[in-house]
Amino acid sequence: MLSVKNRILNIRLGELQLDYFIDAAFFAVLITSFTIQNEDNYLYKISFFAFLAFTAVKVFFRLNYDGKLKLPSVCLWYLAFTLLSLASVLWAQYPLKALETMTRMIQILVVFFCMAQSYATPQGFKRCAKLFCWAGIYCAVFIFAATPVSSWFSGRLGQSATGNNVNIIGLLLSLCIILCLYYAYYQKKRIYYLFFLIEFAVITLTGSRRSMLAAIGGIVLIIFIKDRSWKLLVRMLVILGLTAAVAYAVLNIEPLYNAIGVRFASMLEYAQTNSGDNSLFLRNQYIAYAKQFFLEHPLLGIGTANFSSMLNNYIGLDTYAHNNYYELLANNGLIGFSLYYGFYVYLIAKISKAALILQNNFAKAMLTILAVLIVSEYSIVIYRTVYIMAFICLLFLFVCAFDIGASEEQTASLIQTETNDNSKLLKGNRI
Repeated sequence: MLSVKNRILNIRLGELQLDYFIDAAFFAVLITSFTIQNEDNYLYKISFFAFLAFTAVKVFFRLNYDGKLKLPSVCLWYLAFTLLSLASVLWAQYPLKALETMTRMIQILVVFFCMAQSYATPQGFKRCAKLFCWAGIYCAVFIFAATPVSSWFSGRLGQSATGNNVNIIGLLLSLCIILCLYYAYYQKKRIYYLFFLIEFAVITLTGSRRSMLAAIGGIVLIIFIKDRSWKLLVRMLVILGLTAAVAYAVLNIEPLYNAIGVRFASMLEYAQTNSGDNSLFLRNQYIAYAKQFFLEHPLLGIGTANFSSMLNNYIGLDTYAHNNYYELLANNGLIGFSLYYGFYVYLIAKISKAALILQNNFAKAMLTILAVLIVSEYSIVIYRTVYIMAFICLLFLFVCAFDIGASEEQTASLIQTETNDNSKLLKGNRI
């Protein structure tokens, strides 16, 4: 409401609904990073700074209200890893490469901090998970809409539309598809089955074998761990049937075979003859060099982001290791590797307990996402990729939200118990 009194303009906002603006900005960050990959991604930059600005306003109001600033452990973890990466300029053969990657790592820190300010509560986490789910749906629809129908079965769907590597596209949608399946299968929201099918179609047509296997593995896991009942056997039989049907379609329907089936055929040939698949041959070669660099510098590594330059010296190719584990070992040594994956151990312990012991359904979806990430990192590098690392923060936010929810439930139970005891006492006094 606007008013003028004594020649002073007064602006009264009433109840400040900052969360709507924060959610919109974060959703914009997700969709612009999922679908636009180029040097001049101004939409992402605008969204990023809007997300930061709205979060700063929220933090300012919170500081004025209770004087508290949330500094989540996920930020402390990644800050420690970032500082170690920055320190590697002291021993790196290519210190500028280590400095160049700081921009991305600082972006990740900012996104982590901003996410934690709004989504570390039960209700906030639910909003955040929905935003990731909708961003995946948007990405899949965008890819189909931006790609001519004649190019859908080219085996590289999404690469020209987004400018992103098909393996990254496939991994993003493999993670989002788990959220779709959670809402469809666990919460009975049937429309998400349609979204699930659209995303799975994009994953298939990207031609990314590891992404398709990751998606199928995630689907099997989230269905398998839903509950412990006689229906489990039925579900497993259905999954086996559907998997066999997908395998048959991929290997026997010509458009699907041309898009991805031929890549599975070459993978099988490579497994049998150690030839016939240049992609797998090169990946194994990169890993071999990463092992060599690690053994030469086991404690601190060769320096952050130095693997590509070192590899270029040996074989004339400037590329990453295509493996998060070995790239971290080569670049940051055992110290950096342990620091980075130590946080994964924490997430595994917390989420596994919530999913498998306490039977929290959302935890089962988060555990599936974590499992897909852990497996996928054997063939992709994510530690400095903003839009993939955001999923790591999502997992951490679940842990925060679940702990808060458990505390609230225990408090409510305690209050109810005290109320009942007091009622009994009063009743006894009346008697």
